[in-house]
Amino acid sequence: MKDMQSFFGDFAQQIRLRAEATKNFMHASMAELACEWLENEGEIEEFIPAHYDVRGMRVDGYGFSEKDDAIDLFLVDYSPETSLSTLTATDLQLQFNRLKNLFDKAVKGKLYRELEESSPVYGLAWSLHQNASRFGRLRLFLVSHRMLSSRVDTLENETIASWQVSFHIWDLQRLARLQETRPEPIVIDFEREFSHPLSCLPAHLESGDYQSYLVVMPGQMLADLYGKYGSRLLELNVRTFLQLRGNVNKGIRNTIVREPYMFFAYNNGITATAEDVYTKSIGGVTHIVKATNMQIVNGGQTTASLYHAGRSKANLSGIFVQMKLSVVKPELSVKIAPRIAECANTQNKVSAADFFSNHAFYVRMEEMSRRIWAPAVDGSQRQSKWFYERARGQYAEAQSPLSKAQHTSWLKEYPKEQVFTKTDIAKFDNVWDGFPVEVNRGAQKNFAEFAKRISEGWEQDGTFFNDRYYKRAIARAITFRTTEKLVSGQPWYQGGYRANIVAYAQAFLGEILNRSGLVPDWDGIWAKQSLSSAFQDALVDCAMRVNRFIIAPPTHIRNVTEWCKKTNCWDGIKKLEARLSEHLRNELISRSEERFRNKEAEEQRDMDNGIEVQMEVINRGSKFWQKLDSFCKKHRMGISPREQGVLDIAIAMPTRIPTDWQSSMILKLLKRMEDEGFQTN
Repeated sequence: MKDMQSFFGDFAQQIRLRAEATKNFMHASMAELACEWLENEGEIEEFIPAHYDVRGMRVDGYGFSEKDDAIDLFLVDYSPETSLSTLTATDLQLQFNRLKNLFDKAVKGKLYRELEESSPVYGLAWSLHQNASRFGRLRLFLVSHRMLSSRVDTLENETIASWQVSFHIWDLQRLARLQETRPEPIVIDFEREFSHPLSCLPAHLESGDYQSYLVVMPGQMLADLYGKYGSRLLELNVRTFLQLRGNVNKGIRNTIVREPYMFFAYNNGITATAEDVYTKSIGGVTHIVKATNMQIVNGGQTTASLYHAGRSKANLSGIFVQMKLSVVKPELSVKIAPRIAECANTQNKVSAADFFSNHAFYVRMEEMSRRIWAPAVDGSQRQSKWFYERARGQYAEAQSPLSKAQHTSWLKEYPKEQVFTKTDIAKFDNVWDGFPVEVNRGAQKNFAEFAKRISEGWEQDGTFFNDRYYKRAIARAITFRTTEKLVSGQPWYQGGYRANIVAYAQAFLGEILNRSGLVPDWDGIWAKQSLSSAFQDALVDCAMRVNRFIIAPPTHIRNVTEWCKKTNCWDGIKKLEARLSEHLRNELISRSEERFRNKEAEEQRDMDNGIEVQMEVINRGSKFWQKLDSFCKKHRMGISPREQGVLDIAIAMPTRIPTDWQSSMILKLLKRMEDEGFQTN
């Protein structure tokens, strides 16, 4: 892990950069930054800023998680200190008590009556008063730039009325771990947490590298695990896409309530992975004592259904669930865990988009971000690049081995303000492609919709995702971040709802342009790495109209943020009137021009793809292709005469060189033979 003093300095700098970029307070910027990390990693479903601070009560944000059956309240501990300080047990008690006091007053209906209806915290207070009873869990988060005292071990859960209350402390050290390439693991100690280990049947050879166990897990235990860890227990990609499926499976629930004794027979069980397990033999029977980073890769509906049924007072004591648990080492989990999930999932079909984090689209985006230089701006002679972080922690990891001089040079090449992630791309694209409602529904849900569209587009024609697409993505990033800054600086902006205004302002401008048959000149924005004054003026005008619309929702809706998540909200915004200035019209392009530019870029990408596959065949060398030829003949693979012909050309290199289409055929043959057992190494 990075040295804490170093991370402290980096974190403070990132907070300052965000505050300057968005013209926001340091305290609010820290809240947004840290909770953005938590949201991107699936630790929380959403973070909605809502600052309120009076004697005995305070909150900085909130979220509602249907899938985790949880209300999340956030409090941020920030002060402009220049050195590390300690977060004590007394501090924790004081801060969490303020959150609990606010929750109590809001639920009883006393708080919202004291607040202005246009304030973000009014929406929170009203929602808690009206809807808190729908949830079974209250999660209180304290996000701090201090180090948690070593004297603080655990905070025991509490019960407030019908809510199970848990406490989550994200201090500086834990936030630093969140930025590492590997997530903070879940460690389940069955013996300590449930008073007994899990009996199991080993399903692997002792001499093999692979370990797998068959387990019969009590339904109550599985429900309790989900109650404690929530969707963190679900493998991240499955967790993300489970949100798009329906609510708790009715068939599973009916079996739990009406025929619990048949649950084991009817249900397919769950499939899980773990990075490590500790077992011991009791009476000649193997038992799992502890599992590190256990993740359910198939069976999320079963798990959630048991939890919700138990919360509804269903008796789970006679229910048992079969579990296949595979031990997957950390270095292989990114590759193998999604594959296990894809093969195991039968109850809810998991598409290729469900595992989009590992999709070739992002590999290509990463390659382009390391290769393509952005134009120099403001008279500077120095170019820079935008850094796409395909895996968490890549940006920090790339800097770690550098000397001081190298580090300075590297930061000039990849400035901190030019880092972007997969959830960022999803936001940048969706607001301009007409999906602002998804952006308003949170990072994970928005990413799920984006991944579905991109996965389908990739299958149809991968050449669209070329250098021009990458440059357009950066132009949209510049537009998105500029809009954030513009909104924060407007005299009519009174704080709150900025994320909603920013998303809808761009989408609304896109809608106006679409009506006129026009498109932003993304190539021009890329070339200048900035927006023209006319474009900025148009965004500000759209933002003002959007703000006026969303803060006056229908009378039956009191929470503005929830209003922004509804398609009716977007439908209303699209009906607003706005005009394009002549200055802006002069710098836009027609849809036909946009199609022409895309076609040119696709043809270039097609040519580049041909060169790439040709070079791959050449670089492998004729001996490699002789080896493949021998394999095919030895095992009588029955390849076609045409395939044999192009394989003979590859064997004859360098006397003969295969063309791009011949190279593509050879690589397809290679892939088929690998599936048949051909070893490339």
